[in-house]
Amino acid sequence: TGAKSRASLADILTELELFPYPWLRFYSDATYDHEQDNFSSVNYDVNFIPASGRSVRFGQRYEHDLSNQLTMGAEWRLTPKWKFRLYERYELAHTTGIRRGLVLQEYGFSRDLHCWTVDFTYSHEKEYGSGVWCIFKLKAFPETALDFSHGYSSPQSGSQYY
Repeated sequence: TGAKSRASLADILTELELFPYPWLRFYSDATYDHEQDNFSSVNYDVNFIPASGRSVRFGQRYEHDLSNQLTMGAEWRLTPKWKFRLYERYELAHTTGIRRGLVLQEYGFSRDLHCWTVDFTYSHEKEYGSGVWCIFKLKAFPETALDFSHGYSSPQSGSQYY
């Protein structure tokens, strides 16, 4: 007998962006696994923009049986050339060895250098330690970056460095 091929439906992906007011934005994406009959991932963000150069956003990152995190971020233009930003993630559920608590903290400043933008950032991630980096971006091509980073993570019991 020959092998039978079985056709199946792939995961269902959804994406939604809403801009009901100039000061409010909503973004969501989700992946539904019909074979397991559950959402394998769901992400959403609500962004409040009270004034030009200022924003606050809240969100959630959910991965089935892996993680359920709340996120918070903010940006504040201090002067026409300087901007401050922060981003934090908090783990809600105790799953797969991840404990509740702050998972990531990130703080940074951006400086406008006329044709360039430079970002100075400090981050601390519970699982990986701390890092500091500096990124230069051309304003004409913001997706192209030259970055120099250095991270420090204190040695952990049983850890190995290569």
